[in-house]
Amino acid sequence: MDKRNARSRKAIETLSQAINEPTLKDLHAMLLSVTQRLDSIENDLLKRMTAIEESVENAHYRVSELEHEIISLQCQFKKEMQTTRKDENIIQEYRSKEYNVLFHGLPQKGRIENHDQTEPVVRKFLTEQLRVSPTQVDAIKFSNAHRLPRRISAVNSENANNSENEERSSDNQKYSPIVVKLASMKDKHSLLKLAPDARKMKVNITRHLTDGNAGSEKHL
Repeated sequence: MDKRNARSRKAIETLSQAINEPTLKDLHAMLLSVTQRLDSIENDLLKRMTAIEESVENAHYRVSELEHEIISLQCQFKKEMQTTRKDENIIQEYRSKEYNVLFHGLPQKGRIENHDQTEPVVRKFLTEQLRVSPTQVDAIKFSNAHRLPRRISAVNSENANNSENEERSSDNQKYSPIVVKLASMKDKHSLLKLAPDARKMKVNITRHLTDGNAGSEKHL
């Protein structure tokens, strides 16, 4: 009896194990499921890698664009700075010459004329040649007066091109122009008004123009 019961229990256990163990079909199904999951993961990774590569490529392209934009802005900035410096120089030059008047054609004693000798030449011309009263001449305040170098005087030459002024132009070239810096704009205008009478004496009285507009104006 005991032996029968033992064999029965053993048979039941064997049957139970057989029922619980996976069959070949179940294993195939499990393997197929895992393969599908792996394929899905792989496809997802490929999509992400492709998106990352495209993003990196777009980033490189944008960086290249920004580099070109920076270079362009740097060039533009340099040009604007050069223009600004040029404008500042022009303004500075204009201000330095704003109160100046040039006398072309006044005789010069010797090749070298000291600054303290130049102002008397101008005042003597005003009183003796243009017949301006000494009182009026003395009232005109000079900040300084000196001869311009030949190179500068050529830039500031404002002779007209007609035949009437050719002889006067020739005479003016013999002597370096005298630049007179005046203390007030009133004195400057008073001297410029004498320009027509001075031309009769083969002397030109002109504004002291900047290099940019020296050739754009004629004699007064």
